Parts: sequence; C-alpha cells; structure tokens
Amino acid sequence: MDAHANEYLAAVDGMTETYGKPRSVDDHAIGDSVTYRLAGSERGQVVGHDGNVLMVMTNREIVRVLPCEVLPF
Repeated sequence: MDAHANEYLAAVDGMTETYGKPRSVDDHAIGDSVTYRLAGSERGQVVGHDGNVLMVMTNREIVRVLPCEVLPF
C-alpha cells in the first residue's frame, strides 16, 4: 500500500470512530421496536426484511421502512 491508501484508511477509521457505522437492515432483528419517520414520526415492530428494507408493523398496517428512515438519523 502506498502512503495515500494508508492515509485514506486512517481517515475512514477515524470517521467511523467519531460518527459510528451507518445503519443497515442487519442492525434490526425481527421483534425489535423502532421509531421511524416517513410522513411523521411513528413507532412499530420489525416483522421482517425485504432486501434492504424493514417490514414494520404499526397499529394499522405493515409499512416498508428504509434503514435511513429509522430514528435517530
């Protein structure tokens, strides 16, 4: 590896340490309670996964929630 690659990897490590890892669908297991924002803030329970989308049961229906829509952003 050259010096630029080492510097890049060190920056990535520092950013991850400072800001944390990005959320992914794998962070949420079936049965987890999540708060998300689509039209407004709502809360529901994860009932499944569809690719990189969470299937969340609310009081009224099952909604599709992207990991980036789960609070906190």
